[in-house]
Amino acid sequence: MGSPSVDLTVVVPLVDPRGLGLTALRAWAREQTADRTRFRVQVMLSRESTHSPAEVRAVLDAADAVVETKGDVGALLDTGARHADSKLVLFTEGHCLPDAACLAELFGYLDAHPEMDGALLGTAHGNQTPLAGFEARMYDAAVPDWIAKAPLHCVKIRGFAIRRETYLAAGGLDASLGFFAEDALSARLRDVGARIGYAGKAIVRHTNTDERTRLRASIAAFVTGELEYARRAGFAAFEANFGSVREASLLAAADWGLAGEGARALLALRPLGWRSRADLVGEAMACGAAALFGRTGLRFLEEARLLKLHALYSAQALLPKGRYETYAALWSSMTRAERLRQAGATVPPEPRAALDADMLAIPHAIGFHGPERGACGPFRWTGPVATVFLRAPAPDFSVDIDARTLPSVSQRERVGFTWLGRAVPAECVSVSEGRWSVDLRDSPDPAELRRLTIACAPIVPRRARVADERRLGLPISSVTTRAR
Repeated sequence: MGSPSVDLTVVVPLVDPRGLGLTALRAWAREQTADRTRFRVQVMLSRESTHSPAEVRAVLDAADAVVETKGDVGALLDTGARHADSKLVLFTEGHCLPDAACLAELFGYLDAHPEMDGALLGTAHGNQTPLAGFEARMYDAAVPDWIAKAPLHCVKIRGFAIRRETYLAAGGLDASLGFFAEDALSARLRDVGARIGYAGKAIVRHTNTDERTRLRASIAAFVTGELEYARRAGFAAFEANFGSVREASLLAAADWGLAGEGARALLALRPLGWRSRADLVGEAMACGAAALFGRTGLRFLEEARLLKLHALYSAQALLPKGRYETYAALWSSMTRAERLRQAGATVPPEPRAALDADMLAIPHAIGFHGPERGACGPFRWTGPVATVFLRAPAPDFSVDIDARTLPSVSQRERVGFTWLGRAVPAECVSVSEGRWSVDLRDSPDPAELRRLTIACAPIVPRRARVADERRLGLPISSVTTRAR
């Protein structure tokens, strides 16, 4: 291919237009205030498209293109980017309407920031039914975090511009990952060193989901791709990019027969305060369901929770206070339910004599959140219950646990340990300024899985008005063994 003939190609897959297909095309082709010689519109049609090539061409300019091919939205966008003859490609959807100044603002941003390889466009919201409005609110709340972590999470096909050569260097959108293809591409853009900015004044108006059945279907498609990505990349690589998935830890505990140990360890704790005890009972119930009924029990609990949230959401139509919070809980529960429904078998555990923060993940450990960095270096929070798989260096040995990142949470009364499924006596556990030492004796059975389970009365950040839905235990930097 020779020199690009225009600066930018707007790639529009005419799938799922939600009644806006030709209106959106007309807005891109006829209503933009940007210099028309700088861009062209390229419409991607497939068997699922609701408009014929003749209808589409009638609203385009002569320089624009119509490409007929096969595939879903991701495949159409990828084909469109590879087919484009331009320096930049802009991805959008058939149910997104650009403001008249959208491309002028985008060109202005990229011309003023030549160091950037691309940009996430600003989003306004076109429909304002209650469900669509809640999706809009959740999206808007997430944007600042996405920008801070760019390019991670910044590929959003409603409005995303990227240098074509950078897109191709990162491998493009992998259509086999479905809706997760956006996040997967964002991770590869980070790997190739791409710099992604935020063109907040270049606005597209997105038509949000306004039906709960459609929301569940979209989440299911996202989770399918998410789990396939985790299978290919490995769980540790997945966590490094996107954080931990609590459901994977529960499934691993069920698959490896360890969930019952977790439930018993939690119920053995005696923390101060009725709320902490209630939290422990709730976590123990999840572990207990996994122990008694395996994956089926976990799925049953989540589907029951989902039914309760559906009923609450419907009831709040008459009393809307708190309905957004119910929507957010409903969205999270749908995600958990789909992960539990679709997840494959957990890989076998791999014991180690020493584990740093990077290794505190499946298959060396379960129950840990994604990696973070604190004053003492990298660490991971445990959940209320976590297990590490260890190699004993001697018949009598000690396990040293470094939780100095936040020593104030290392309170003896909120933490308990089990070794090989049996509670560790209090006299075998010591702690000083976030450094834990646990004295243990190895099993005489060489076939027994050496595992140390850590149970904690959970810390719940959202109760302190912190935007964090996790339940936290100990912030652990490393776990090491030594002979005594």
